[in-house]
Amino acid sequence: MILTKYVRRAALLVVRSAAATRLVFGIDPARATIVLTGAVVLGAVPVAIGWLTKALIDAITGSAGFGHLAGIAIGLLAATAASQLAPTLLSLAEAELSRRVAAATKEKLFTKVNGFAGLSYFEQPAFHDKLRLALEAGEYAPTQVLRTLTGTVQRTITLVGFLVALWIMDPFITVLALLAAVPQLVVELRLSRARFALQTELSPAERKQLFYAMLQTQAAAAKEIRLFGLGRYFRDLMMAELATTQRGQRRMDRRVAVARMGLDLVSLVPVAVALVWVARSVAANQLGAGDVVLFLAALAAVTAGTAELAVLVARFEELALTLGRFDELLALEPDLRAGPGRPAPALRTGVELRDVWFRYREDLPWILRGVNLHIPVGASVAVVGPNGAGKSTLVKLLCRLYDPERGEIRWDGEDLRDLDPASLRDRIGSVFQDFVSYDLSAKANIGLGDLPALDDLGRIRQAADRVGLSGTLDALPRGFDTPLTRLFADEQADERSDDLADGLLEDGLEAEDGRSPGGSYLSGGQWQRLAIARMLMRADRDLLLLDEPSSGLDARAEYELHRVVSEVTGGRTRLLVSHRLNAVRDADLIVVVDQGEVVEQGSHAALMAGDGLYAELFRLQSTGYADVSAAAGVTPQSPDHQADRLVVTDRSELA
Repeated sequence: MILTKYVRRAALLVVRSAAATRLVFGIDPARATIVLTGAVVLGAVPVAIGWLTKALIDAITGSAGFGHLAGIAIGLLAATAASQLAPTLLSLAEAELSRRVAAATKEKLFTKVNGFAGLSYFEQPAFHDKLRLALEAGEYAPTQVLRTLTGTVQRTITLVGFLVALWIMDPFITVLALLAAVPQLVVELRLSRARFALQTELSPAERKQLFYAMLQTQAAAAKEIRLFGLGRYFRDLMMAELATTQRGQRRMDRRVAVARMGLDLVSLVPVAVALVWVARSVAANQLGAGDVVLFLAALAAVTAGTAELAVLVARFEELALTLGRFDELLALEPDLRAGPGRPAPALRTGVELRDVWFRYREDLPWILRGVNLHIPVGASVAVVGPNGAGKSTLVKLLCRLYDPERGEIRWDGEDLRDLDPASLRDRIGSVFQDFVSYDLSAKANIGLGDLPALDDLGRIRQAADRVGLSGTLDALPRGFDTPLTRLFADEQADERSDDLADGLLEDGLEAEDGRSPGGSYLSGGQWQRLAIARMLMRADRDLLLLDEPSSGLDARAEYELHRVVSEVTGGRTRLLVSHRLNAVRDADLIVVVDQGEVVEQGSHAALMAGDGLYAELFRLQSTGYADVSAAAGVTPQSPDHQADRLVVTDRSELA
């Protein structure tokens, strides 16, 4: 049984090592060959030096001629030069090879990650642990396998050379030295397994530690952390996770230290026996000075070499297991059911949901329960309802970021699962409630909505103008090219930003909100407008999905937004999710969702007449609007009317 286990482990080592070697040689065969050849040379050099040293001593004690001595000396000089120069050249080749392998494996891994068409993997903590370990494995493990292989080749050549010398002098001591390596190999293999298991065990704690560290340095969280005094709390959480990882590492360090000290004691046995043998042989005039030097060098090399080989073999196994994480992630099944993958056709009749059931995991409650809904082509459909009713989930399903667990969604009668996700999404424009604020330029933040038009400033400016943002972006230090980031320094600041900085310094001022002239920030509402502009880059698509697009806008901006979107996307099929019922009253169809079910649908007038959930919610939002309107002369869009005092301001009034 034990033998079978070690045979399986040896087979795994061979398979993984062969795969890693093929990968490395496939990426850069020239440098990989140099590295392997260098290992052979470095392995042979110590043996050559040992034999040449013996020959030199024997020649000196034997009164050899000058020519013979000079030849040996030149050989020693060449071997010594090779031992000194080869490691530097080898290190140079290994460093470049490592960079190329890291780049190739990272590209391969992220090609796989970007190949996941849906979101389900990205919402699993276990996947993120697996991804982090796979990233580490892919970046260093293939090169480490080759490096370990070359180290093994190098030390094997050295070991074999000195074993031959040792065997010639005394076979018994040779066998004894080899037997002493057996416990070293067994212990090192067990330690490699333990180290690998520890990595897996500590991965969640290391990821949490990284999260808490990032949280304390992110600008997005800085306000609340300071306002609520959370800095020490998150610091303590970070340090607790760090303590967890360090306890595990400390435990492993002690285990390794105890094991290796025991191995060191075992390795002294053949050394002690050999020294006694040398002493007796010298006393009996059976060994010359050169023999003693070679014997002691061979004994030291064999003793150290067997220990190093045991470590390398164990390292091989650890790397094989580590590479398994990389291969395991590459072998993950697609997160969405693979179908024929036909290109999505232009939408002609509409989208239909038939008895759609969905939940994010089997152990979680249903988010959608038997939803039936028809979205006619060219219609404006609004989805409303309480928080957690499943409105945003509907949007994700329509984008096929998930598949329904039951039921189906049909695009002109074709199941979305039978369509190519990329071609389907190319026919959809969307803005999500949790839209992304990219740490890129203003132009890129809009242009990413339609990647082929990323450099089309005319279209980008038009989209920004439609949401009333072009003037704001033009006023930035570098206009549309201004980086909207808190993370990266603007290393290409032009004269305009320099002039602005000089002007601010001369006036004793700084940019609004403490902004650097080289990288400006937008307000929350401006970011939301920018996200809508990004969606409008796809205003010509078949289906437009707007998930709470105006939640961060003021009353005037919200009114203008809906007017502009209606004008720009007129005739397109639109689905709008909103909590502000006043913004959806003109929709062709209003769908009310509650607890994952469609409970009402119809026009605003029909739903008000039905006096159901929609009418109740609408009346709740409208309560008190008349009083506020009479007092302030405005039409509020949110329930802020309950404040003791309303202050209506305009930028001109604050100047």
